[in-house]
Amino acid sequence: MQRWFGQVVILIALVATGFGAWLLLKSQRDCQQVSLLFIGNSYTFGHDMPDLLADLADAGEPRYCLEIESVVAGSATLEYHWQAGEALQKLQSKSWTYVVLQEQSMGTIEFPQRFQQSASRWIQTIRQTGATPVLFVTWAREHSPQQQATINAAYAQAAGQQAILVQAGLAWQHVRQHDRSIALYESDQSHPTLNGAYLTACVFYTTLFNPPTQTLPNLTDLADAQAAYLQQVAWQMPR
Repeated sequence: MQRWFGQVVILIALVATGFGAWLLLKSQRDCQQVSLLFIGNSYTFGHDMPDLLADLADAGEPRYCLEIESVVAGSATLEYHWQAGEALQKLQSKSWTYVVLQEQSMGTIEFPQRFQQSASRWIQTIRQTGATPVLFVTWAREHSPQQQATINAAYAQAAGQQAILVQAGLAWQHVRQHDRSIALYESDQSHPTLNGAYLTACVFYTTLFNPPTQTLPNLTDLADAQAAYLQQVAWQMPR
């Protein structure tokens, strides 16, 4: 009796293991694998923006499973990341689908030539590895909205025909012009609130994956209506 019972337990375990493996394989088949490397600073990692992007990609149709790694440091410029070497080492450590570049928030305003040189160096190096370079177009400070046009132009010049532009700053500008009740900035008038990070993630999602549907579940603590509005703004951005 004990021997028979043991055989049944083993059989059940094998079936369960096989079923689990089947579910894993099915999940992998239904999910398109995409790898992203983020190189930037607190505008990138604020409120775990890359994780918000991964949640959106996983919830959308078609479904994307994102493998994300980041090399980020507070106030870091692209020049800093090039000289420090860690980001370059990470870039060359494996094959990436996209590599996202984010300049320090005032870099395009205060040191435009330095930004152009650093962005060009990064873009060419990324393309040589076979990855697609992506420029994260940031937002103007809350007290200086007139600087958005300069930021947009600087990133567009850097990208040329060599990189994808993710127009997060343009999306922020749209929200500020149409619904000032949505707080995008923290009290420092610079860094993103959860609203701002979610809007940015939505712009990344619509730009990189151009999904056919414009409705996604709200996977954040934001009110459903507000999350839906931010999603719709992202779909209106050029890509």
